[in-house]
Amino acid sequence: MPMISDVGAFLAAGGCGTVAGSPRTIWEGQMADDCNAGLKVAGYGSEAPDFVLGDPGVHIEHPRFQLFCRHTDFDSGLALIEKAYELLAAVVNQTLVTNGAKYLRIEPLQSPFQLEPPQDAQGRWEWFVNFRTEKALG
Repeated sequence: MPMISDVGAFLAAGGCGTVAGSPRTIWEGQMADDCNAGLKVAGYGSEAPDFVLGDPGVHIEHPRFQLFCRHTDFDSGLALIEKAYELLAAVVNQTLVTNGAKYLRIEPLQSPFQLEPPQDAQGRWEWFVNFRTEKALG
């Protein structure tokens, strides 16, 4: 299962929303424009993988992702991204879903933040936070 799907399913299991059905509140890759309250998990560039001396192949990857939150209510949106931030920052040596890879660590690169302006053209509040992962292969 790709990292963004693992993270989306983990957030749903942690009570941050739903990845399917209606209303869908956790999006993987791209969020619908008409979503007024939800999270988006989007992967981006990673660091070089780790190798083990004398053993061919990649053993640990370091994919990165951004968590984006949009909400019509400031307090509710802030509470949602903070809950997701805390859930993800607590991941150490665990498999996020039954058929997923083992995540050695999910490390936030900063606390949740807002850009200027903090609202989109429809007046919805927006927050961001970036994460680095250590994901074991095999």
